[in-house]
Amino acid sequence: MLISVIIAIYSEKRLPTLMKAIKNHLNQSYKDKEIIIVVDNNEKVFNFLRRQKIPEIKIYLNTKDRGLSVARNMGINVSKGEIITFIDDDAIPHKLWLEKLAEKYQIEGIHAVGGMIKPMWVEIPWLPEELYWTIGCIYKGYPVGSNLRVRNVIGCNMSFRREALKKVGNFKRGLGRVGTNLIGGEETNICMRIIDYYGSQSVYFAPDALVWHVVESNRRNLPFFFRRAFSEGITKAWTNQFKKKNIDSKNNQPEMKFQNVERTYLHFLLNKAIPLRLKQLYSPLKISQLFLLVMSIFFVGLGYFYGHIILDKTLDQ
Repeated sequence: MLISVIIAIYSEKRLPTLMKAIKNHLNQSYKDKEIIIVVDNNEKVFNFLRRQKIPEIKIYLNTKDRGLSVARNMGINVSKGEIITFIDDDAIPHKLWLEKLAEKYQIEGIHAVGGMIKPMWVEIPWLPEELYWTIGCIYKGYPVGSNLRVRNVIGCNMSFRREALKKVGNFKRGLGRVGTNLIGGEETNICMRIIDYYGSQSVYFAPDALVWHVVESNRRNLPFFFRRAFSEGITKAWTNQFKKKNIDSKNNQPEMKFQNVERTYLHFLLNKAIPLRLKQLYSPLKISQLFLLVMSIFFVGLGYFYGHIILDKTLDQ
């Protein structure tokens, strides 16, 4: 079973991490693979990678519209694998990563698999584990259902059957990051389309399929945190709009509805994470974590409101 690994990159700043990650990609225990790098409108990065002359890696340059979804779709179109995986350009896979993902596709009815994402960083203790989603990692409270089924995978470490993408379509061009813009949601949207087509048991979380996400210094500060939380709110609003407009539900699975996952996580914050810190107000560290938990709710809510009220016209274009 051929697995296609697709990596999208747009900035030369990510090249040092990508070059380290390439060694891990080449040394995967799973050998039946192809590695595809799609450079998003950056000839300098494209030429640098071409000069490395790594025969096992195919390199393509996207010269059309910029954006993560467009670059990933290009990777899908040029790939040949039965399974198509995506990993960020600043993520480093464990040696068994592909092997563990491949194992899950032996389970009947599985059409998408996401893996574990752990941070590789100089840890910042004031950021609670419940908010690791702000740095693109699996977080405490990540809603995992029965039998490790989830509503959506996380874009840093995700995979799909080619057959499923043929049925539901590729990533939506109106969703996904463009450059340093933090508005995403393309992976949630595509997973919701898979669930609507195949049912609520079709998207799987594989905790043993591990990658490490490098957290750069510019993402370890409060301004980034607030911007990331606000952008997440906009992402939720846009993704919800796309679901209403572009998904014709065939399998109405109430436990997997879009809003239910958000409600479950919010319930977890309000009833477990925040009360836990309220009991530990003697600790300055816990006070700072409590502040961020509350602020995350506020900024996500503000972004959600902004996304619905101000940005609807963008989705109609």
